Amino acid sequence: MKNFVENGQADVFSNAFAKVAQQTGKTGTSGKAPDPKKLKEAYGKAIYATETARSIPAFQALSKAAASFSGANATNNTVKASIPQGWKLVPADGMVRCSTTSQWDSPWDHINLLRPCGGAQHTDKEANPNVIVELKNGVNLAGLVVTKRDGNENRMKKMEVSTSTDGATWFPLAATENMPKEWVITAPEGTKAKWIKVEAKNAQPEFMHLRHILVYEK
Repeated sequence: MKNFVENGQADVFSNAFAKVAQQTGKTGTSGKAPDPKKLKEAYGKAIYATETARSIPAFQALSKAAASFSGANATNNTVKASIPQGWKLVPADGMVRCSTTSQWDSPWDHINLLRPCGGAQHTDKEANPNVIVELKNGVNLAGLVVTKRDGNENRMKKMEVSTSTDGATWFPLAATENMPKEWVITAPEGTKAKWIKVEAKNAQPEFMHLRHILVYEK
C-alpha cells in the first residue's frame, strides 16, 4: 500500500482490491463462497494500511467497498446532545487515522465515526491513543461532537482535542479531566482546520474506542 501511494497509484490499489474482493465474494478463487470472516479481516487490514499510508482516495474506495460489513446503526447510535444552530456537518469524504489497531477493531467502520449513524474503532492499550480525522478540504470549524462507544463510559477520562492546518503543527482546541459520553466542543471564532486529533492522556495504558467524531463547519 505504501509503495502504491508513494508512486501516486493509491486509486489503482484500492480499485483492484475492491474488484478482486467483490469477485471472490461471489464465487471465491476455488469456485466456492469465501469465508466472510476472512474477507472482513482482509478489508480491515487493507483499510488500516490506507490509514498508515495516509491516502484519502484509497481509504474512501475501500471503505465504500466494505460498507456491507458496517455495524453502524442510525437508530441507536445517533447523538442525543443538542447541536448548536447554524452548525453544518462536514461530509465524510476525508479519512480517519487511528494510532493503532487491535483484534477488536473495525477498520471498515472507521469512516462512520464521521457520520450521525456512528462508527467504531478500537486501539490497542496505549498511554496516549489517538484518532486523527483528515478532512478532504480545510474548513472554518464551528465545533465537534465526540462520543464514546456504549460500555466505555469509564474509559477515556482525560482527553485532549487539537487542530492543524498543515498536519504537522497542532493547536489545542479543548481538554477535559472527565470526558462525558457525548462531548460537544465549540471552536473559537476564526478556527480553521484540516486535521483534528482526539487523544487520551492515560496514567496507565488503556484502550480507546469511540462512536463519533462529528465535525461541523460554519
